Amino acid sequence: MAESEFPELNPGFLDSASGTWRKPVSANEERIYNILTPHPRILACQGIAEMDYDDCLILEYHSNGDLWTYLLNNDPPPLANRINWALEIAEGLSYIHSKAVVWADAHLSNVLVTRDLHVVLADFAFSLISPSPFHALTTLPPPIFACPKGYYGRTSNRVDIFAFGVMLFALLMRRFPWTTNLNPRLDEQIQAMHTHGEYKWDVIEDKILKDYFGPVVEKCFKIGYTNGKEIFDDMKEIGAKWFQEVENKQ
Repeated sequence: MAESEFPELNPGFLDSASGTWRKPVSANEERIYNILTPHPRILACQGIAEMDYDDCLILEYHSNGDLWTYLLNNDPPPLANRINWALEIAEGLSYIHSKAVVWADAHLSNVLVTRDLHVVLADFAFSLISPSPFHALTTLPPPIFACPKGYYGRTSNRVDIFAFGVMLFALLMRRFPWTTNLNPRLDEQIQAMHTHGEYKWDVIEDKILKDYFGPVVEKCFKIGYTNGKEIFDDMKEIGAKWFQEVENKQ
């Protein structure tokens, strides 16, 4: 059985014959998928294809690509869609944490958009099972999503919690914290990361969205949650109130 030397770094390829995504097997990612699937918010893994070169995970393919690219390359989706995506990401994160898994690489490029415009979470090559709160999480997501190092030891889920706050902020505001858009240069991301390291938080300008979702964003940035279920519970309650207000105004 063949296995790539660094499978976790290989994004894989589309197998046009089967319409599936093939990704070189990583023992860790295979183990994580076995723990997490099936679930409607997790990318479906259909097993392993034994090949002459690299054995591959057989993953469901979503032609809409990842959420970050989708947001950049399409007309701005309605706010209701973006809030629903945040709710679905929170649902997936809640499930991941319920299985004692830390995603550890949470960002919008690892969220895929399905054909019916829902989202699923993907890429678990760097995920961990039941790590200690003092585990040195060395995964390097795009800098804008990076959890401040000062939170080391707060909770093993801290990197996922902080990254969810960044994703929620970006989906609500159509820009990342401390930037002006959804496509910040690398130096802008690094500067935002340093600002977060000083425990300074950008705020939601829209008063209504700030009143509803601002507390969730701030609580994520301050690691006021201990797991994804707490985030999802708040998001469900707040989201229901927001959608009710929108309906009442129509």
